[in-house]
Amino acid sequence: MAEQAIGGYSREQVAYMLFERIAVAEGFGALGHTTIKPTREWILTTYAECLSTVISPSVKWKS
Repeated sequence: MAEQAIGGYSREQVAYMLFERIAVAEGFGALGHTTIKPTREWILTTYAECLSTVISPSVKWKS
């Protein structure tokens, strides 16, 4: 299956942009520009959720 671009960006790029916005909304600031650091688990889980959402937007995540 050919990878679909979204507005000229790859799915991974869109997922990362979403991830960055969530990080800011969660109080982590622009990653690397705050004293509050997300955990490795939070980073990996959140990015995985973002990528899954971009690939299949109908998936609903539980918080």
